[in-house]
Amino acid sequence: MESLAYILLYLVPFERIPSIEIFGLTARLSTFAILVFVLIFLPGFLYKKKYLPISSIDKSIIAFLLITYSSILVAEDKKRALIVAALLTFVICGYLLVTRVLRVKFNFEKVSKVIIWSALATALFGFFQFFGDSRFGLPANVTGLIPRYTKEILGFARVQSVGMEPLYYANFLFLPIFILSSRILTAAKKPAVFDLVSLTIVLSAFILSLSRGAYAGFAAGIVTLIALLVIFSHLRKHAWKLVIVGLVAWGLSQMAVLDVSGGQGVTDFTEQVTVPEKTAGASTNPRLESYREAIRLFRENPILGVGIGNYGVVSKFEKNIAEAGYIIVNNQYLETLAETGIVGFVSFAVLIFLLIVKLFRALRLNKANAPSIALTLTLVSVLTQYNFFSTIYILYIWIVVALIESMPIATGEGDK
Repeated sequence: MESLAYILLYLVPFERIPSIEIFGLTARLSTFAILVFVLIFLPGFLYKKKYLPISSIDKSIIAFLLITYSSILVAEDKKRALIVAALLTFVICGYLLVTRVLRVKFNFEKVSKVIIWSALATALFGFFQFFGDSRFGLPANVTGLIPRYTKEILGFARVQSVGMEPLYYANFLFLPIFILSSRILTAAKKPAVFDLVSLTIVLSAFILSLSRGAYAGFAAGIVTLIALLVIFSHLRKHAWKLVIVGLVAWGLSQMAVLDVSGGQGVTDFTEQVTVPEKTAGASTNPRLESYREAIRLFRENPILGVGIGNYGVVSKFEKNIAEAGYIIVNNQYLETLAETGIVGFVSFAVLIFLLIVKLFRALRLNKANAPSIALTLTLVSVLTQYNFFSTIYILYIWIVVALIESMPIATGEGDK
């Protein structure tokens, strides 16, 4: 089962490529890994009662799941609610797999290697997409890009890699970026060249995803990192190397854009990042309307909401579910409030609070070692980005929760 857990960690970013559609649902490689756990290992745990003690974080997840199931009773489209609840339950089985392995023996070095190699493989594929589409005009069935992320839109492709969206792929990259950063900061002597080069590659792919929501999350992570550097003096020795890597990654990404689309491409890239007034309305106003609609639905259904997965069913906006799918709020906190009411929102907030408390204790007791730094910065970034997208059943989110839950907080543990 240990090997299966590490296989799942490696497969986390592979959301769209490769995948197959089964009865209208997307089956990924990670899906089959979790299925093996559910069908083979989970029954043995329950039958032989070899499960680990239930932690406070486990209990908060169970509470959130129960409230999610309860919201099905008030859902207008109960089939949709059942599907979303089932998907959430399924990815939480991935959480169970990882925690039941790593809580026994948390090997941060092994976890790091698996995630870093996964990030490098997908980042290199992302560069193939970028240059294959932007420079050589390869068709989408070769690059794997969704049409709206090709050069036809901005004059250069956005790195989507194997993710469903550039935003989701960039969200995954928080974890390897901050794992590599923490390894560099806590290096006893010189940081490994491999870590410096890997961070440059992964950070360049992150920049070329051109996801404003991910950039906002990353900025929050950087602010938190600066705070850690102020508090923990032992982290400052190699901090300047992170600055150099960041500047090199930014320079390489802009050189790539310049190479495939000239100076206008660099200008368009900058404008897309900064959201000038001429484009703000197209991207911002619909989100604000979605936020207002979510608040309205909550006020009308304050206890259990409108039912999990049902915002796109009952919202006032024009729907074309057959072609475009179910619309979302693009803010997980407001979507949770609208779909599961105040009880669901509070249970979700309790889970976040428990994660933050554990990370705070780990930072303090371990004097900010590599695992506590990496997972703290990742969680801050993810929670910030959750203001700009909303899909509760993304496997990556629950894997981050699993790693935090599995991390020991006693001094000196977790670096082995």
